[in-house]
Amino acid sequence: FLQGQDGASRFGLSDLSLRVGIQEPQVYFKGNGHIIIRGYAELLDQRQPLRLVLAPRASQGELVLDFVEGKLGPVSVPEALIDQIGTGLAKLILVGDELVEVTQIRVDDGTLTLSGGYRQ
Repeated sequence: FLQGQDGASRFGLSDLSLRVGIQEPQVYFKGNGHIIIRGYAELLDQRQPLRLVLAPRASQGELVLDFVEGKLGPVSVPEALIDQIGTGLAKLILVGDELVEVTQIRVDDGTLTLSGGYRQ
């Protein structure tokens, strides 16, 4: 527990949770192979602008979104937090279809192209 100057307990670190939901999301596909996600997130009841940069790749038939950089307001976002978002977003792009095998990914200005097939 954290304690104030008067010695009273304020809250425990386990009481803190970082669940980031993206509001007003916008997704951009860039010619350098990156996906940029912009929007807003609430952290500790404060709305902050959010910017994430991810680099997609295929690995063992799966779509993987690697963290490049991120900002929540003026603060850099930790990679571990983005890894969780990237995993969820990759599943969303494939609509959770576990029968799909991704073999190649290409990102150009305004487009994301996935190549692959169905798992046998």
